[in-house]
Amino acid sequence: MRTYKKLVQKAYYKDMGEDVMWKMTNDTDHFIESMRVLHPAEVDKFLSDMETAICYPPLTEEQAKEYVAHMKNKDGSEGQHWSLEQTTDYMKTHSDYANLNPLDFYVAINMMYSDYYKATFSNDQYAVMAKDFIGDKDAPSNKVVRYIKAMAD
Repeated sequence: MRTYKKLVQKAYYKDMGEDVMWKMTNDTDHFIESMRVLHPAEVDKFLSDMETAICYPPLTEEQAKEYVAHMKNKDGSEGQHWSLEQTTDYMKTHSDYANLNPLDFYVAINMMYSDYYKATFSNDQYAVMAKDFIGDKDAPSNKVVRYIKAMAD
């Protein structure tokens, strides 16, 4: 059966060149826009997912550690308060954190400590704030990556 993926792979492996890539892009765009008339919500979700994949790919471990290493914390310290191993272990022992990306949680919990430090806060309070930050219903997907990019601009 012919699929779009197979056609793209064929163009890629045959090194068809930029002209073919732009023709396929224009034809795909035309098709997607014609589908918007029938399925506007599905098209919007598809394009949002594509934008996320292209512009906001998931963090690598190296990127997460680099970002956390440069945090200037409210308590006067710098860098991570918890290691990736510690935050991952925390997630393993708390089942309501199981669906989170471990790198996002590592960045977010350290971010919460960095920006909202209070001597009276427990580790669990920072964890809840991090989980809420990641799971914000009003935010687009890959919120942690988007936040990091916004802070870098």
